[in-house]
Amino acid sequence: TTMNPSPWAFAALNLLVIAFHVNLFGGWNQLSRALPLLSVVEEGTLRIDFRVLLFTTLIAIAAGLFAGLAPALRATRSNLVADLKGDAAGMKAGQRRWGLRDGLVALQTAFTLVLLIAAGLLARSVGEAHRVDLGFTPAGLAAVSSELGLVGYSDDKAKLLYERALDKVRGIPGVQIAARTVRQPLAINYNRNGVFFPERQQPGDPATPVATTWVDPSYFETLGIQLLRGRNFSSSDVPTSPQVAIVTESFVKTFWNDDRDPVGRRFRLRGIDGPEYQVIGVVSDYKVETIGEKPTPYIHYAIGQRAFSGEVLMARTAGDAGALVTAMKREILSLEPNAVFIEATTMEGQVDATLLPAMLAAQTGSLVGVVATILAAIGLYGVIAYAVARRTREIGIRMALGAARPGVVAMVMRQGLAVTAFGVLAGIA
Repeated sequence: TTMNPSPWAFAALNLLVIAFHVNLFGGWNQLSRALPLLSVVEEGTLRIDFRVLLFTTLIAIAAGLFAGLAPALRATRSNLVADLKGDAAGMKAGQRRWGLRDGLVALQTAFTLVLLIAAGLLARSVGEAHRVDLGFTPAGLAAVSSELGLVGYSDDKAKLLYERALDKVRGIPGVQIAARTVRQPLAINYNRNGVFFPERQQPGDPATPVATTWVDPSYFETLGIQLLRGRNFSSSDVPTSPQVAIVTESFVKTFWNDDRDPVGRRFRLRGIDGPEYQVIGVVSDYKVETIGEKPTPYIHYAIGQRAFSGEVLMARTAGDAGALVTAMKREILSLEPNAVFIEATTMEGQVDATLLPAMLAAQTGSLVGVVATILAAIGLYGVIAYAVARRTREIGIRMALGAARPGVVAMVMRQGLAVTAFGVLAGIA
């Protein structure tokens, strides 16, 4: 068959596919929240891989040659005598059960089904990930991280500015609570300390790497993390006081799975002679690095006992967290006009950024599945239309001998349904 679709039809089809692609998992809202975080990717790291380009080009050329040569080779084996008699087409059509065209369409249907099922599973996984209990409440939460060392600040000088900035953030209308930390949950930050337990390890034993952060006394309340045992950090936790830490429940279960109270127990960093910390509290587990992670041992140190040139200000509001991000940046810039921001986002955006690779994979798989479905439908239509055209004479004879129109239509439909059913069964397998 010869098809001459209008350009407007192609435009409408493209718009339909794009709309399906964008709105599959919440539309522009999730993408708009997540895409700004891609600024951490250095400019120029996204480039064409010429090996992939070459492979794709060769596959396209091979597919074109196969699609063109296969019918040509088949045409060279035609029976010219039967063709001149005018009965070859009808005889071949009546005797043929399966041909190359049917097999290709069935194979295309099978691959299409695989694509659609894979895309559906990815979509379900993304949907389930959005319902995972994070251990904290991201709604209404904003985070702005800055690195003042890039503009010449020492750690101690930066600490004073962050303390002033926190006071100004707390004064923003609508802010319920605010805190300082050096690492917000789900951020691209894999800071770890080697933890050593003198009570059950020997000198020379390797330390165990554990994720860590430094937080102020308002951190847990700001995120909505529950303090299970012991006390919170306080203003008395300063550099000259004994060094203290608050650990997660999974830390206790992993390293001190006994009947002793973890509050008051001690560990060291790096080795037997490393700095010693006393556990003063235990908090509930929450997601630290990825949404899909298991309960993760996590150590919180008192930010009052150490100064950093780079910190994160976090604040919670009952209003628009996106507007709060802008207001927080404005307050920091009022204190230091040259401040360099590493990240400025809502925690909902942080969650979406964590899921962005899976979300894009699911959307891309769905888009490819939709296109493959359209192509498979066109291929099936072409096979049936070609078969009907070749069997026109046979169909005419059947109807002249009394065959009813529904019977003829059913005969044609059986061929298309058989090809589709075989492709579906192969795809399911």
